Amino acid sequence: MLSQKLRKPELLNEIVSNQGVARGNNEKKSTFRLLRPGRNVIAEDQPGFEWQAVEGASNFEVQIADSRGREVAKSGQLPASATQWSPVTPLRRGVIYSWAVIAIINGQTVTSPAPTEPEMKFKILEASKMRQLEQLRVRGFSHLALGVFYAREGMLAEAEREFQLLVKDNPASQIAASLLRAVQLWR
Repeated sequence: MLSQKLRKPELLNEIVSNQGVARGNNEKKSTFRLLRPGRNVIAEDQPGFEWQAVEGASNFEVQIADSRGREVAKSGQLPASATQWSPVTPLRRGVIYSWAVIAIINGQTVTSPAPTEPEMKFKILEASKMRQLEQLRVRGFSHLALGVFYAREGMLAEAEREFQLLVKDNPASQIAASLLRAVQLWR
């Protein structure tokens, strides 16, 4: 904090990659988007997976894989009205995952993200970091302390929220504004 700057966590380079890794030979773009979790670190070990509603879909299936590409969870067939799902068992902390949704749309199988698009990756916060976060929350630490913690761990939405509150509470602070801009540029 003495330098008044935040360094982007290296982990974000891996999970926010814009390069697609070919996972098949379908060159079509996805016709629907995955919404969350996406390309950051999250605290929840049973996250809610959300995607856009799709007209003409008859069903969906969510698939979650670890960083080695091994399937670790699967939703099974979900109804056409579904736009979210959560795994029944917790995912392992400290692991990077990728996820995809397979939809049957007008009789055709469509995967999002498409095989040639970047994977939708996320990481679940390590257990030791989760304990640190819980201590920060219990002690009622400032927006600055929470924002810095979230930023260092790659929890972008949370860091941005805390820095926005910090700016609101300290509108004349150049440091607060600088921290907020830094995190927003990482997205």
